[in-house]
Amino acid sequence: MAFKQTVSDVFRVANGRTVFVGPIESGPSYVGSQTCELLVDGARRQVLELEGEMIPDRPHRQGFRSVSTRSKVELSALELSDHTCILQSLDP
Repeated sequence: MAFKQTVSDVFRVANGRTVFVGPIESGPSYVGSQTCELLVDGARRQVLELEGEMIPDRPHRQGFRSVSTRSKVELSALELSDHTCILQSLDP
């Protein structure tokens, strides 16, 4: 199912995953594995294979949610401070 997330933070974990954190503005209650695109200031940066949502023990106080990928991600945390970054599904 389609989703759209404004990326507020991005980090990499030791197991090779990259995690995107931020509010999911539209979409299902759980984001599963799917193909998505990363947009930076409205321009497509890359296409990623998303593994799905990482469910925390308790909800984030700002309602942020986390999705992850094992794809190589061409985005730094520093870029997030100067650009609008969106992660959205390509699947209908």
